[in-house]
Amino acid sequence: MRFLITSLLFAAGCQETTPRPTLSDNVAASFTDCSDEEIKLLATKHNFMPAFKPCGNNRFESFSWSPDGTSLYFQLVNDPYIMDAASPTKAVSSVPIRKPIGTAHWLSSSRFVVPVGPSSTEPGYRLAVVQLGDAPTVNYQPLRDIKDVRSIVTGPSSLELLMLVERQDGTTEAQTLHLGDGTTQNVLGWYPHAIDSLTYAADRDILVIGSGNTVRVVHQGRQEIMGTFAPAKRGTLHPSGEWLALEHKGEPISVFYQQTWESLSPRELEREKRRAADYAAKLPKHLPTEVEPPTLSFAHLPTGKRWRLSSVHGHHFSWYTPTPNYGSFLFWGFEGKQHKRNVLLGSFADRLKHMKDGRDFHGVHLMEQATTSRLDLLDDSEPEATL
Repeated sequence: MRFLITSLLFAAGCQETTPRPTLSDNVAASFTDCSDEEIKLLATKHNFMPAFKPCGNNRFESFSWSPDGTSLYFQLVNDPYIMDAASPTKAVSSVPIRKPIGTAHWLSSSRFVVPVGPSSTEPGYRLAVVQLGDAPTVNYQPLRDIKDVRSIVTGPSSLELLMLVERQDGTTEAQTLHLGDGTTQNVLGWYPHAIDSLTYAADRDILVIGSGNTVRVVHQGRQEIMGTFAPAKRGTLHPSGEWLALEHKGEPISVFYQQTWESLSPRELEREKRRAADYAAKLPKHLPTEVEPPTLSFAHLPTGKRWRLSSVHGHHFSWYTPTPNYGSFLFWGFEGKQHKRNVLLGSFADRLKHMKDGRDFHGVHLMEQATTSRLDLLDDSEPEATL
């Protein structure tokens, strides 16, 4: 597996029809040229590996690793693909489905599900069940009264999925879907807050729920909120139950001036800041001049302490289960500078060890926050899932 991870670095490039960029994207692009060498150097410096060429036209909407780490599902706007990360060429093939509306969830190393939108022959939303092979097959299961599927995670059994869905009436709910008979059940009717994001650790019966700018750790069986973290929009529990990866907005940085650490002399730094400020002053007042980069932080659940990363920025984090303490996410940039979007994979082992031991680590900062919690998630017992 270590060979596979190492060989993944800068594996492939992608070209596709790109979605409409934001104003911040356009302005930042006019100030910054993409440099393969700069991104490779920063990736090596911070112990991360891009899955695709650094300066490729990589407009990723979502991604998902297979349980064994040998296949990578990714979506470019409306087109889904599979990368064979275990092959020497990192071959990429298209997935024979149309109009995916959410990311894939793997049922096994060769089988996954993807929610898809209406087609010319099928007016309703459906769940595509894809079996990979020499000739991939697709079966569809109707999704009744569903307008959108925001996330799909493992349910309490091998035939059940836990989905965060938006219904046709605009309400949002968490529901289980039985893959055998298609029945659904609302499972969080007791939960008193809105649900904007949702992950689930079935072996511990632990839900991590994002509501606005707050993430709550919830024990489903006891219907108990065990911990609260803010600022945070989404959270993912480490397989050991000791750490919680959190996603939130970072401190604002200039759209026009972005430089990696120690890249300029003090004199050059002041010159570039003046140049950016002069440019921003000439723009209409309603145009944005700052961006809040997507930021990752990690909470140590036994103590409630939390650390923020400034060395790398990204979102849609997931723990890479084939290798302990590895994680993957949609990449935004390094050291406060935005780069081309990519899928990053890297080790967090040293960072987690230094945080737990209370030692300094480059680009890791202790956060101050009010946390109310029990967070006794290190119980060695494995309670039966209750969803």
